[in-house]
Amino acid sequence: QIAPAIYVVLDSYTLSMASQVVSMNYRDRIRLCINYQDNETAEQELTSYVNLIPAKIDEDPFLAGQIQSGFIKVTDGITGYYNIGGVIYRTLDVFTNTLDKAGWKSGI
Repeated sequence: QIAPAIYVVLDSYTLSMASQVVSMNYRDRIRLCINYQDNETAEQELTSYVNLIPAKIDEDPFLAGQIQSGFIKVTDGITGYYNIGGVIYRTLDVFTNTLDKAGWKSGI
């Protein structure tokens, strides 16, 4: 059996400014891909990750110090099927919102 693949992509972002503070809100998509061989096996494996991914993010919402002036939280998720190179995968997309703040002209 092939181990699940997981990757993160930036889905969208918004920028706002108030006084001398810049706020960036990033919406990321964490996609888990499980090799789809049969429905029962794929569903059992997928279900085991539904709560695991949010729990791991909740354990460290500052990402080991990578987020200095903000935090990350899970907002929602969806499941689906995704074709990569002719191979069908059962997928779990977990969406996160990351808030980061810094002073104006800080470069964030």
